[in-house]
Amino acid sequence: MVAATNTLTVTGKTNINSTITFAGTGAKTFTGKVIINPGGTWNETGAAPFSFADSLQNDGTMNASTGVHTFTGTGRAFSGISMIPIPNVTISGSYINNGDLSVGTALAGGGSLTQAAPAVLYIGGTSAITTLTATASGNTVYYNGAAQTVMAVNYYNLFLSGSGVKTLQAGTTTIGGTLKLTGTASTSLVGALSVTGNADLESGSTLNGATFNLSVRRKLDQQWWDI
Repeated sequence: MVAATNTLTVTGKTNINSTITFAGTGAKTFTGKVIINPGGTWNETGAAPFSFADSLQNDGTMNASTGVHTFTGTGRAFSGISMIPIPNVTISGSYINNGDLSVGTALAGGGSLTQAAPAVLYIGGTSAITTLTATASGNTVYYNGAAQTVMAVNYYNLFLSGSGVKTLQAGTTTIGGTLKLTGTASTSLVGALSVTGNADLESGSTLNGATFNLSVRRKLDQQWWDI
C-alpha cells in the first residue's frame, strides 16, 4: 500500500501488519495509537512531516525519512521490541520511552521525554528538547554522533561514543550507573561529577578533568585519559 503524496489523516488506531509506504511530502497525521506489528513494515520515501497524537509501538520494521516527526500526546509512550529510528523528533507533549529510540539528527520541542528502565535513547545530533529525564535505574542515553553538546541533566548510564568533543554542562552532576567513552569521543569536566557505578574509557577516547573532581564509587577503567 502506498499513501498518496497528498495529506493523510487517520483518526483511529493504526495497525500495520504488512508493508505500507508513505510517498511524497504531504503531511501525515495520526490521532490514535500507531502499532507496527511483527511482520509489518513502515516505509517513508518522501521527507513529509508526520504528526502523532498518541503512542508509537514498533514490533516490526520502521524506516523513517528526514521529515520532522512531531509527537503531541500527553502521557504517551514509545515502545516495542524493535528500535524506533527517526532522524528528526519534536515532542510538544509528554512521552515515556519504554524501548529503544534512535534520533539521528535532532531531538527538539517544548515537551518532555522520560526514560523508563531499561530504555535506550540514541542521540546522533542535537538535543534541544525542553525536558529530558534520564535517571531511572537501568536506562541508557547514548550521544553517538560527532561533536555534540550533552544535555544538562543527570543520567543513569551515559555513553559518549562516535567522534569529536562531547561538551558536558554544569547541570550534569550525577551519573547513577556507568559513564562510558568509546570511539574517539572526548569530553572535559566543567564541574564536580559523581559516578555511582563504573567509569569506562576505551582506547582512543579522552576524559579531561581540568580542575574539577571526578568521584567514582566502583571502578575507573581507563586506557587513555587525562584527569
